[in-house]
Formats: sequence, C-alpha cells, structure tokens
Amino acid sequence: MKLLKLKDLIKIKNGKDHKHLKEGNIPILGSGGIMRFGNKAIYEKESILLPRKGSLSNIQFSNVPFWTVDTLYYTEVNTQLCNPFYLYNYLKILNLESLNTGTGVPSMTFDSYYNLVINLPSLAIQNTVSAILWNIERKIQLNNKINDNLEQIAKTLYDYWFVQFDFPDANGKPYKTSGGKMIWNAELNRDIPVDWEVGTLDSIGDIIGGSTPSKAIDDNFCYGEGTPWITPKDLSNNKGKKIYNTW
Repeated sequence: MKLLKLKDLIKIKNGKDHKHLKEGNIPILGSGGIMRFGNKAIYEKESILLPRKGSLSNIQFSNVPFWTVDTLYYTEVNTQLCNPFYLYNYLKILNLESLNTGTGVPSMTFDSYYNLVINLPSLAIQNTVSAILWNIERKIQLNNKINDNLEQIAKTLYDYWFVQFDFPDANGKPYKTSGGKMIWNAELNRDIPVDWEVGTLDSIGDIIGGSTPSKAIDDNFCYGEGTPWITPKDLSNNKGKKIYNTW
C-alpha cells in the first residue's frame, strides 16, 4: 500500500457554462446530475467528477464524453498510478464535509481535494477490485432500469383500468371497450362503470393523525427491530413509492 496525496493522482479542471451549447447527446452534468444534453464534450476520457458547490457527497463518475458546469469539477486521472473507477469508489466513502470551505452553500477548493491522503494498493489489485465493483454497478443500473420499466407498466395499467375503465370483465375482456355498462356521474362530469360510485377516503376508513413517540423514553426508539413508524421526511423521500420499513 502507498500513501499518496490526491494531487499526485489527478488534475482538477473547472467546469464551464453550457448555455451556448446546442442540443445533442452529450450529457451536461452539474452537482445534482444530468442537467441536459449538448452537442460538445469538455472531456472524453474516464473522469471523476467532484462537487465544487452543493452536496459534497455527490461525487460522480463518467466513462463517456461529457460536459460539466461550474458547480462541478472534472478530473484528468493519472492512470499510471491508479484505476479511475477504483479511485472514484474510494473517494465516495470519504466524509468531505469537514473540508467544506463555504460559509453558506457547501464549497470545495482545489487544495481541499488535492491535500486528501489516499491509501492505494498496487495497480493490479485496483484493477481487480474495480472490475468487481463495475460488475456490481452494472447490475444495479440494470435493476434500476427494470424497476423504472415496472413502475411505468404499473402506471400504464392503472390508467388503462381505472381511468379508461378497461379493467378485465367477467370474461377477461376490456370492460368499457367490450360494451360494459356505463352511467353518467355528475360529480366527476363523466361516465363511470355502472357498479362504481364516488366517495371520499373517510368513507372507507378512519383517518387518524400521527404523533412522535416521546423522546424521553429510550425504548420508543430502536433500530433494526420493533414497530416501523413513518415521518413526513420518509414520505417526502419516497414520493409515489411504498414505505417498506423505517425506524
């Protein structure tokens, strides 16, 4: 293992304004991810993208041509000393908040990054570890695409069944398209299936306000065991998704 400064492994470059770029297929990246697609690249090799402002934990990696704006540094990696994807994963696990030089919006200077001490194994080991990590990353990306596709299918099915009213009838055929009986509903100002009715949530159950368990009792708060409970923050972070478990 070797102890090196990050300045020995990368050269940090400033991002640039993108407004002059025409539409294209080159991702234009900010500290929050892809902003749009342009027609020119600022850099075309593998690169670790380091936040200059904003969330300091959002370190990104690119192995395709890209453009970065001024809130995101890009880097030229010394591939004679390190594997870019290995170094990216190494930097992701570091806590960079203590290096923040901004008084308001979190900010990082060149020197804040350059003075980081990196503990590197041999390049051969880096390459082996990187190959394993890359296979895992590809699997995660594939699973995310599958989840996105399933979510889109669910939305389409919901629209088909409950907006267009073509849910399967007793014979497994689309209800409305197959001549299922419809009746006018003045409240919705549209036809709905004859056996359906309009109501409110309180007509099918009681709506009860929640409350935060007393913080004076330690047993109210446990992690990994106990009864799940949901806070407004959980809901805001999981819009349109099921809450599986939270403590």
